[in-house]
Amino acid sequence: MSSDGPRHPITCDLSITEYFDVERAARAAKMDPNDYTRARLLDAVRREIAVHRRANTFDCWVMCPTCGDVLHDVNLDLVTISHPAPCCQATGHRMIWPNAMSSFADVAEIEMSDERSIRAALLLQAAACEALLEETLWNILGRYEPHVDVARSLMARTQGRNAMLRLYGELAGAKPHGLMKSRGFDAWLEAWGRLVQNRNEVVHGGHAKVTDVELKRLITAVHAGAYPAFAALNNAGVKNVRARLEAARAWKSNGP
Repeated sequence: MSSDGPRHPITCDLSITEYFDVERAARAAKMDPNDYTRARLLDAVRREIAVHRRANTFDCWVMCPTCGDVLHDVNLDLVTISHPAPCCQATGHRMIWPNAMSSFADVAEIEMSDERSIRAALLLQAAACEALLEETLWNILGRYEPHVDVARSLMARTQGRNAMLRLYGELAGAKPHGLMKSRGFDAWLEAWGRLVQNRNEVVHGGHAKVTDVELKRLITAVHAGAYPAFAALNNAGVKNVRARLEAARAWKSNGP
């Protein structure tokens, strides 16, 4: 994810001119303005879903921009903006999650048929997970509503998996490993750690510590479990930040 910060919501593929003149565009399409906008929205979402399928995730995940929770939209209910989000009951635009989707799609397209392709998949999968971790940090950091320059400066100084996990702990007020284990992601977390260890061995000119068969199995496991794991990490962090901010507001309201 770039240092420009959190994503823009996916609404529809209207141009700027069309967006501010929907009625004219709808009349041209002989449609009700609401139906026209919804049709364009769903068309954009279908294209995003196609990327999910290419990434070998055969369902949809969305982020609620109101509260920041990531939701597993199994039945594609939440792409309809009038459908209340289960997290906060808000309606309105949702955002297809994650931005790092294309990185996972790149890994899914590698056949891993020989040592070279397995090494490539290893490097790309490790990078994809770190991109998703960075995306999670941006979302949690955004809950504090910092000035954009402050947020960019903080993220620019936070490089690498371990540094990002430490920052997560500071922002969320809880260690990420504990949060993930309490939500049943022990095995995935251990697999991710082993994936990173093997990536580091390869990057520094050595060889992976496991056989190609084991490495392929490890990459596949991390790839398959990444979305649920990071969604849980995101939602736990958002929940903790929300509680922190509510406590701070209550303290300020009641006085010292």
